[in-house]
Amino acid sequence: MVSAVPELRIWLIDDTLDHLRVADATVRLFPGLTFQGFSEPVGALAMYARLTREQPALLPRIVLMDYYLGTARGDRVTRELRALQDPAAALIIVGYSSVASCSERIVVAGANLVVRKTADRSGRNPHLARYLEQYLSATTRPGAPR
Repeated sequence: MVSAVPELRIWLIDDTLDHLRVADATVRLFPGLTFQGFSEPVGALAMYARLTREQPALLPRIVLMDYYLGTARGDRVTRELRALQDPAAALIIVGYSSVASCSERIVVAGANLVVRKTADRSGRNPHLARYLEQYLSATTRPGAPR
């Protein structure tokens, strides 16, 4: 009998609706992954704090972080998210800006890596899809952390 694999939650913090749609369409390619988009970083930070206190099993495993978020900046939001993070949580923050140097600023602030933000003709991000494929491949090996 195969045991159920817990849902893997992916969040995107980005104030542009088109980017939220592209990420959602890309994540939907992968069974067992769920997507939640936040157009306001304040809402994402509040939700993360609440889940940390009340329902840690519902925390995201991966957060895609844009840089320009209205008046907020992704590097600051990344530092705030890391400050809220339980030390035992295995959160991956991805610099996910349309501007490569801004994604790098997010990494300097505490993100783990950069994934290029683009969209193909089908409305999906092939770079995000490749990253998710690699992540899932690496984490579905016996004994690998999920």
